[in-house]
Amino acid sequence: MIGKRRNIGAALLLLGSGLLWGQAGERPAERFVLAFYNVENLFDTVNDPGKADGEFTPCGSYGWNAERYRHKVTNIARVLAQVGGGPDVIGLAEVENAGVLEDLIRESALAKKGYDYVYFESGDARGIGTACLYRPLRFRLLGGEPLEYRRIFGASRHILHVWGLSSGEKVHILICHLPSVPSPFRERAEAVASLKHYADSLQRSDPDAGLIVMGDFNANPDDRLLKPLFGGREPGGLENPFREMYRTGRGSYLYRGRWNLYDAILADSAFFRGGAGLKFGKAGIFIRDFLMQQEGVYRGYPLRTFGGRRYLGGYSDHLPVYMVLEKNVPR
Repeated sequence: MIGKRRNIGAALLLLGSGLLWGQAGERPAERFVLAFYNVENLFDTVNDPGKADGEFTPCGSYGWNAERYRHKVTNIARVLAQVGGGPDVIGLAEVENAGVLEDLIRESALAKKGYDYVYFESGDARGIGTACLYRPLRFRLLGGEPLEYRRIFGASRHILHVWGLSSGEKVHILICHLPSVPSPFRERAEAVASLKHYADSLQRSDPDAGLIVMGDFNANPDDRLLKPLFGGREPGGLENPFREMYRTGRGSYLYRGRWNLYDAILADSAFFRGGAGLKFGKAGIFIRDFLMQQEGVYRGYPLRTFGGRRYLGGYSDHLPVYMVLEKNVPR
């Protein structure tokens, strides 16, 4: 579905004081800010018979009730309102359905910014999928569609494709949540191949438009799994501005005391060469004290909603990432 209450087809479901790694803040109107956040199990409290979501119900193992759900939604909205000074487009992962997006954009932290959303039901067994929030006054949405991974057996999350105009410049955005490390390498490689296929196809079919690929890649910037993504259209294909951050020990996901940078926003090399109407400004990982555990054995880790089965009332096991593009004004 595109938009909160606009149905455009049968297949369309819903369109509807700390540290800062990188810098965020207020920006002039000629800037276009994108963000991505894996919100870790943003489920409502209703048991859907078609999904393996029973743990996230009042009678489930997490005791997922209305109070905990509302707290999670409020927490996520608080984060999204601050990333990059309030993003114009936000990619999300691990969202259960359009209802949670409706609740999210109604939160006071986001409501005044006037977000709308794009969402399609996922084939994932638990029902979690990718979604897009956008501000119509800053990003004129032209369309959205779910793209299926090729040659992957069984149900899976799709790649969300949205496209629109920012400052009169057309931009295609692919939002993904690639299979995690326990999945067979072949399946993960096929997911990357699908992502590259769609990216290359968009660059060929719409060469004057910009291309952004964002998501939880479940792989670090130097992982050989992701190498195919960086050999696209001459002279440079896609660029990953988060690569150097990872080399200096920064990341979005902390595992066994080591930061991983699974979450990233990749951009068409034209944004970096000055060959597009928008140019790369900066990128960053959003980290604040309130997002982190302040005590205990996991001090310094992202503050999650649960630690095992113990309710912590936090945010996510991932940190959000963002990118700023600026209007390219010829000298």
